[in-house]
Amino acid sequence: MSKMTVGTRLALGFALVIVAGVIMAAVGTVQLIGIKNDTKLLIESRMVIANQFAQVSVFVNAQGASVRNFLLSIDPQDREAEKRNVLKNREANRQLLQELEAKVSLAASREALGKLQDVRQRYEPVIDKIIALDEEGQKDAARQMLRLEARPILGSYFALVDEAIAVQQNDMKALAESIENTADRTAVVLFIVAAIATVAGAFTAWRLTRSMTHALGGEPDTAAHVASAIAAGNLVVAVPVRSGDGTSLMAHMEQMREALARVVGQVRQGSEAVAGASAEIAQGNQDLSARTESQASALEETAASMEELGSTVRHNADNASQANQLAQQASSVAVQGGAVVEQVVGTMRGIAEASHKIADIIGVIDGIAFQ
Repeated sequence: MSKMTVGTRLALGFALVIVAGVIMAAVGTVQLIGIKNDTKLLIESRMVIANQFAQVSVFVNAQGASVRNFLLSIDPQDREAEKRNVLKNREANRQLLQELEAKVSLAASREALGKLQDVRQRYEPVIDKIIALDEEGQKDAARQMLRLEARPILGSYFALVDEAIAVQQNDMKALAESIENTADRTAVVLFIVAAIATVAGAFTAWRLTRSMTHALGGEPDTAAHVASAIAAGNLVVAVPVRSGDGTSLMAHMEQMREALARVVGQVRQGSEAVAGASAEIAQGNQDLSARTESQASALEETAASMEELGSTVRHNADNASQANQLAQQASSVAVQGGAVVEQVVGTMRGIAEASHKIADIIGVIDGIAFQ
């Protein structure tokens, strides 16, 4: 889990809780569906069938009551009405038994239903015979048949109906017990699943908290405070790091703080070195300025010397011109002044050499002035 991202850890934690909730919902839904089906079977099938068997007794009893009233009545209209009631209840009883044949699925109930059909087939002809005897004027025979034949059959009828109802009631009791057991089982299963989900959720929360605390190395508020202090330039803020912790966020923040402090110290030392070098450069600039001023003064003196040298050169040039004139004058008397000419030539050579030296000096001065 230590290599997972925070998002993955949280996703796994919530996924576990969601899965536990889905399992609880699924188990509860399955069990509730079972309870629903059993309850539906109990209410819509077993209870309805039991009520219909009870209704059979009502229809049969109504036939017996109508026959009795028919035998006791002397009013023709009442007698006809009782005969119609007998036929109406008989037809209703037949339809009800047919419906029960389509609905009843329990073997014991189907057996009881078959016996009821047999009794019905025995009971209806007896009723018809009693009515016919009474209409023929054989009232005593009709009453005797009612007492000796119809009533025992009617008793069997009621006994079979009670048997069929008892079968349905026993099945309803079994269904009720099944529903109760299912509800109890569902409660136990849901409790177990909830307990497992609670334990798993608590363990997951503990693991998530532990892993995230280990990854952070402290509380998020502390990490935010340290980060804000470092961002504000406080590189001496205390970073709480656990002993032996070298991988958490707080440990890396401490390493970052130390690295930033070293960088800032190096930058500060570099700045001080740059400041010292700048001071030395400024001093050098001052020295250079002084030397430049000294060289400028020397150049001014050189320029003055050059002016004096130029005056000397011009004077020498004038002298050379005068000497040339003298040479021209002397050329006319060359023969006579040969010795003088040779002396003049020597003088001119000395002047030429002096001129060359002056030219060299001027070149040196020009070079110094150019610099």
